[in-house]
Amino acid sequence: MAIVCVIDADAVDAILDRALAESDHHKLPTTTLVNLTSEGPGRTRELATRAENLGVAYLDGSIMTPAAAIGTEATRILYSGSADLFDRHRQTLAALGGTAVHLGTDPGRAASFDVALLNLFWSSITGLMHYGRLALEPPARMHPDWRPVKAVEISGPQGGAVAVDHADPDGGPAGQRSARRSQKASLWRAS
Repeated sequence: MAIVCVIDADAVDAILDRALAESDHHKLPTTTLVNLTSEGPGRTRELATRAENLGVAYLDGSIMTPAAAIGTEATRILYSGSADLFDRHRQTLAALGGTAVHLGTDPGRAASFDVALLNLFWSSITGLMHYGRLALEPPARMHPDWRPVKAVEISGPQGGAVAVDHADPDGGPAGQRSARRSQKASLWRAS
């Protein structure tokens, strides 16, 4: 079994090309390829097809933890491809540490999960940074032409659009509503 984890699928192709060129029999010196390279599901399926055409069983994996965690209980690796192949090499793959999860026979499935989880992660981080920028800066410092805006929700009680006024909090309707809510809350706590 050969385990590869390199920069991208092109590097995996280059490794396969070199191994073929260096072999006397123009056959790869391994029967199983475990690819832990981060790549999209389409390219991963192409690598699986190439490996199959070369007579090599292919198992794809996506590492879900930082490199420093490899070999520890914190390691999480998602695998996809042949379930029999995964079961046959489970003990060897366990040396990488942590938890190994087989997601199914489609070789692109682990890569799909990897892309989806990375998308969720980076969207969340970007949203948090955006929130921090907007919420922690006074409105006048965001942009010299900043003005309160009027937002429209997608649907109201009967499915129609509902306008929400985000006027000046120092005296406009939004500020008055906020003051009324605070006053009601104070009266409720006093009773």
